Amino acid sequence: MNLDQCINLFFNTWNSFVPILNKEIFMTNYMKFNQSREQNFEDGSLLGLEKFGELLMIITALVMLSEERDHTCGGGVGGSGATNSSSSTSSNTNTENANGGGAGAGAIPMTSNADILQFYDHLIKQFIQSNINSVCSISSLQMTTMEFLYCLSTGDLNSSYELRGKTITMSQQLRLHRCPSAVLGANGSSVTRLQQGERRILFWSIYTLDSFSSFILGVPRLLKDYEIECALPSSRSAAVQNQNGNGIENESDLNMVTFNNVSLTLAEAITI
Repeated sequence: MNLDQCINLFFNTWNSFVPILNKEIFMTNYMKFNQSREQNFEDGSLLGLEKFGELLMIITALVMLSEERDHTCGGGVGGSGATNSSSSTSSNTNTENANGGGAGAGAIPMTSNADILQFYDHLIKQFIQSNINSVCSISSLQMTTMEFLYCLSTGDLNSSYELRGKTITMSQQLRLHRCPSAVLGANGSSVTRLQQGERRILFWSIYTLDSFSSFILGVPRLLKDYEIECALPSSRSAAVQNQNGNGIENESDLNMVTFNNVSLTLAEAITI
């Protein structure tokens, strides 16, 4: 499975359920990555984007982990047709591995996947222990949340405890739990509408992981509902139906955000 396939599967599966990353921003950085790779990374275009390498590694590991579990369960959920056909019989798998040359999703044998996953796991744990995400910023928070999601998915409870606290603390330092329109930027100005939408989506993704991890770890949630001012995102139709049965006359009153090419209406209008 090549990197393009991993990214496509990630945004169609993992990021659809927990939308931590903005696809448009990610693909812009991915284009820079591909251009720099053609120059053997000697052009210096990735300076300042050192975290992107870890991000690609986590995305690849999560997708391969899904494929590995699909093979173990005998299904092909979220995979391509090549995955299903290659897992039907061992003889077909061996034939495709010999002739496919990595073209299909089932080109890598299960044993090779396990070895690669173990290697990626070691590297990701080194990133987690490093100070690469020590600076409090939205990009650092996204990376820490991705690490948190990875550790929950792999059953690393010790790292999950640590990353859970780090993620919640950083989100509160960035005031993601506050109403985005009330948050001031570093220069004293209010954040833009696009930034407000991204902050909302990221906060509720963290809230989802906090709730899920509290169930897995058997501990209370760290985010308390009474402390949250951030509005819930909802679809346009849901927002219309929630207006006491009355249609919304002025759609400009709705705060629309576009995330991963999907338009969302925020449940509460923003007043700037």
